[in-house]
Amino acid sequence: MPMTFETIRPHTIVHVLRFSTDIREWKSLNKEHILAYEISGHSFHQFADKTYEVKDDSLMFFNKKDKYTVRDHVGEGCYSIHFLTEKECTADSFVMDVSNNKKIFSAFEKMYHICLAGADCNSFAAMAQLYTLLDLAAQAYNAQYTKTDKKLEKIITFLNSNHQKNISVEELALEYGVSPRRFNDIFKNKTGLTPNSYIIDLRINKAKDLLKLGYIPINEISCETGFSDVTYFSRLFKSKTGLTPSQYRKITI
Repeated sequence: MPMTFETIRPHTIVHVLRFSTDIREWKSLNKEHILAYEISGHSFHQFADKTYEVKDDSLMFFNKKDKYTVRDHVGEGCYSIHFLTEKECTADSFVMDVSNNKKIFSAFEKMYHICLAGADCNSFAAMAQLYTLLDLAAQAYNAQYTKTDKKLEKIITFLNSNHQKNISVEELALEYGVSPRRFNDIFKNKTGLTPNSYIIDLRINKAKDLLKLGYIPINEISCETGFSDVTYFSRLFKSKTGLTPSQYRKITI
């Protein structure tokens, strides 16, 4: 099962740092995942499909698999925790403003002082504090992406009216402003379904309504609901309803 940010299970803490640098630009060479807090500074983190602005009180998670370039960096201080996980981590890298959440900053300070005091970075106290930080970060992340989201509501309204069209997750993610994988997570958190599953359910429900009319040929219903292949439509309809389109028509008219 792919691991989401909320289910990250660290097994080794490699570094706990508070640092500043005069270097203005560099490319990531991460061998570990990074959870970080920008105390004071500003930069842009450029990924393949997204550029994040980092500023004071930014919370950052960088998955070691994600490559990025840091540009125009000016900073006076950043907490940075480097760690490895038990299983492959599939959570997306992200940057978000947590200036209104002082618990996160305090938790980073505590983590740093545990290790500064000479404790083993993999001591029970340090590992417990990392779990506390990950939990706080997950809460902040979920709060930001599950609150009333007008942009997402607009996309859902669009899908409800245009589900018969060929619409890709990549197009929807671009409209929303995140990676396709993150959009999948955000959409599923809101609706309980992935975008593709949501569209399919809309199409099947529309097909049911048309079949109940009794006179529209099944191949036309297939086309009208967004399925160019009537054989695929029939197979999918049966997998969803337990009946072929013809059988469904017979019992509903």
